[in-house]
Amino acid sequence: MVRSHKNSGSIATIATYPKRVQMSLGVLETEKGVLTRYVEKPSIDYKVSMGIYVFEPRILDFIKVEQRLDIPDLIQDLLGAGESVNLFEFNGYWRDIGTMEEYAAANEEFPSVASSLNFT
Repeated sequence: MVRSHKNSGSIATIATYPKRVQMSLGVLETEKGVLTRYVEKPSIDYKVSMGIYVFEPRILDFIKVEQRLDIPDLIQDLLGAGESVNLFEFNGYWRDIGTMEEYAAANEEFPSVASSLNFT
């Protein structure tokens, strides 16, 4: 990831992971109140942030002292300033642990995943 960042010349690199979101309902597409398409339980593919970043030191120019700043806001500021933000696509094992349910599921599956990844 660091090599990709350095080669890109970007101020920042975000690790990304392919994620498919499955809808549990039928989705209705409309135009001017008229149904144009009915899609039963579609899925949408996204690139999501893994919460892993590489930054150049000059990123500090975009951070104000003693002001709260979330990473999404920082990235939006960089893009708004015309800065280049690189993406590093990761396709190995990764699991989001952003909720208690996801964290519990990760703990439950870790023993079997760890053995296949030589973590034991």
